[in-house]
Amino acid sequence: ALLVLLEAFGRLGLDRKGIIGLTMPGPGTSARIVRAYGTRAERWLGDGSPTTLGAEIVPGLFEAELRYLINHEWACDAQDVLHRRSKLALHLPPDAHGIVDDWITRHS
Repeated sequence: ALLVLLEAFGRLGLDRKGIIGLTMPGPGTSARIVRAYGTRAERWLGDGSPTTLGAEIVPGLFEAELRYLINHEWACDAQDVLHRRSKLALHLPPDAHGIVDDWITRHS
């Protein structure tokens, strides 16, 4: 399973150093994804292609991850996604909450 993740991250242009957590250049990196999801990341990463990931809603958060959080972890709003589930709020501008809430409203 880890090999599949490594290959998917490679297609995203993320290196093994980030994947195994030796470096973490910023939110949305492979290190965050592996740390947060482990092998469960395969469920929403797919092949790691832009088509599979969808648009980057806010820096480091793609549509595929949002769909996974809503459908499988019952995330309900931006507060839930950005604070409780991903901790991305620590690195995002204040308008990120509104952007994520708008996306959730449009896709629910």
